Amino acid sequence: MVTPILGERLTGAASAVLTGLSPDEAMTLGAVIDGAPESGDLPPGSPVALLTKVQGTMQGEILLILDADLAAPLRERGPDGLVGAAEPIVAALATAMDATSTSLDELSADVALARVAGKADVSHIAVSAGGRLRALLVFCVVDLHQEPVIPPVTLTADLSRIGLLRDVSLSVTVELGRSRITIQELLSLTPGAVVELDREVGSLADLLVNGTLIARGEVVVVEDTYGIRISEIISSDAEGV
Repeated sequence: MVTPILGERLTGAASAVLTGLSPDEAMTLGAVIDGAPESGDLPPGSPVALLTKVQGTMQGEILLILDADLAAPLRERGPDGLVGAAEPIVAALATAMDATSTSLDELSADVALARVAGKADVSHIAVSAGGRLRALLVFCVVDLHQEPVIPPVTLTADLSRIGLLRDVSLSVTVELGRSRITIQELLSLTPGAVVELDREVGSLADLLVNGTLIARGEVVVVEDTYGIRISEIISSDAEGV
């Protein structure tokens, strides 16, 4: 769900790309719409899409879907085609979100929509000029600036002797996801190989203490190390214990 604060940040980021798309046209932004666009919401003609992944105080994926009249002159700007011409536009978009673009790829609009269909934390903004739809910005991002809502935990155990356990060391593990592979796939792994996990971008990571799931949270960077910001405490009832 798009909160008012997140909506303002996404609108501000979208404004940063307007001049780069077409300096000679006066473009306007629509409202931030919760959810992914449908195929009927695409710009007319043969639109193309650019996919960028961002990392920072916002992290996830962004799609920039352009109509053919916007994509063609961008593609002709230099030897690197559409992706090369769009790099400064995407960089401005990421900077406005206090993030960094880590990759940029071109793909068809249909494939782009299929990529975000059914995902959580998706919203989109329409870009218009001259009374017609020219582009779409589709955000599938998590805003790490937003304070997580932690439900209250009711302690029912007798804590009178809990001090005896305060110095006991526990093993804490953060699990990003899991995957099942065959022995043949295991033996074929080489440096640079990618193993796909069962989690989507933006999903919470599991926090396990001595192998028991106790919480979920967002992976963050604290100076030069990783950390986890707790978003959800798992009760014993929720886990069926």
